[in-house]
Amino acid sequence: MGHPVRLAARLGLFDLKREPTAFLCHVLALAAVLAPLLILYGLKHGVVSTMTRDLAADADIRQIVIKGVGEHPPALLEALRGDPLVGFVAPHPRPINADQIFAKAGLRGAPTLPGTVLGTGPGDPLLAAGMAAPGPDEALLSAGLARDLGVGAGDGILVIAERSLDGPETAAVPLRVIGVLDAAAWATQGALLHPETLIALDRWSEGYRVPALGETGRPAPPGGFTYATFRLFAANLDAVAPLAATLTEAGLNVSTKANRIATLRAFDRSLGVVFGIIAAVAGAGYLFSFGANLWANVARKSHELSVLRLQGLSRRATIAFPGAQAIVIAVAGWAVATLFYLAAAALINGALGDGLMVAGEVCRLETEHHLLAAAASLAVALLAAAVAAHRVTAIDPAEGMRHV
Repeated sequence: MGHPVRLAARLGLFDLKREPTAFLCHVLALAAVLAPLLILYGLKHGVVSTMTRDLAADADIRQIVIKGVGEHPPALLEALRGDPLVGFVAPHPRPINADQIFAKAGLRGAPTLPGTVLGTGPGDPLLAAGMAAPGPDEALLSAGLARDLGVGAGDGILVIAERSLDGPETAAVPLRVIGVLDAAAWATQGALLHPETLIALDRWSEGYRVPALGETGRPAPPGGFTYATFRLFAANLDAVAPLAATLTEAGLNVSTKANRIATLRAFDRSLGVVFGIIAAVAGAGYLFSFGANLWANVARKSHELSVLRLQGLSRRATIAFPGAQAIVIAVAGWAVATLFYLAAAALINGALGDGLMVAGEVCRLETEHHLLAAAASLAVALLAAAVAAHRVTAIDPAEGMRHV
């Protein structure tokens, strides 16, 4: 920046210092426009982001249910595992598999309880963050089943399967409990097993020979085994609809909760439109108001600016006079608006956080939102300064001296 430009900028700042009341009015005017916009967007972001987080945390929302029973080859599941739209997939022997019996290991006469068994693995939404998936000789129990069996992590359980070939047969598979699921994550009485364990139990129950469970039973079918169904979860909320569409095109009958996701997205878009209109109207009003005030201030300083012009100050350098004022007012107004927002957000979260149907902060902005507000404030202020700059460049030094 050249010396004349710095001189004009310093004079602009000195002019603000000489008139603190006018400076304060400009700052408060900007804060009065910006603070409500920050609060409104904080409400939009806080409510929508919390609702989105809650939906994403609900495993059922991302699940794609395969209707009916089919013959799905292992290659299909391998292809799905490589699809970026897929978050988790595991084979399942039948749509509902609740016919397994559980008992505590090492306890003579221990009571037996029925429970649902599901295949699991890394990425299963039912697993808590950091929770390892069970291996072939391990199990994760629901809170209810663990309580009723009287077991916890490190204890042993038996999964008891029954079948009738030449006569009734029973197989007891010992498993080690490696963890207990949170009751809110899975309310069903049951256990999550390694897919190999789950499939082995089902094939043995269907009469096939499973070496790990004995040497009796029919041999495997000539074409190999297929899966009756599989558990499938999309990678994220936005992947549910396209993944379901892909499966439907492949001939599968699926069911999703994509309508709830679509409702949230529509709600977000509607709030965005409302916020955009309000921000545009408020910003335009402030732009014209601030621009008019800067223009009037330049008009009042026409004599002083004319003297500087006669002393050699160029038109381009003179523009720095309203420009420097606009930048300082924008930064100060944004800072005051941010303080107002922080105070209002604390009150809103304290007063409404427990009363709404969402958990978390009702009014919340991220760091990037504050930086964007600062940039927008500077942009509006500089646009207003451009209006005043037009007046500055139009001043004829001789004309300014004649109106002294």
